[in-house]
Amino acid sequence: MSQSIPDPDTHVASWQASGLSQAAYCRQEGLPYHRFRVWLRRRPGPGPGEVPNGFVEVRRPSHAGVVWCEWPNGARLVFSERVDPAWLVQVVRSLVAPC
Repeated sequence: MSQSIPDPDTHVASWQASGLSQAAYCRQEGLPYHRFRVWLRRRPGPGPGEVPNGFVEVRRPSHAGVVWCEWPNGARLVFSERVDPAWLVQVVRSLVAPC
């Protein structure tokens, strides 16, 4: 019996549609997280939702009023209440500023 090789593009598209974090998607699908990250890095251009400066989009899910920022390394900043966008920009800038 031969084991089928997972198709990276199919998995990346499924992850994007799932709304899950990368780690949660990998757990759900039984994929090694490090392999999934390699697949994302090998894709041409910025990663899904990523802009050229390394940030990823800020998403506001439709459930529970939760807002979060997620960085390409998997770090996540989560707010369970509404936040002022200008204040959020200041917080993110201070987190990524060199010490």
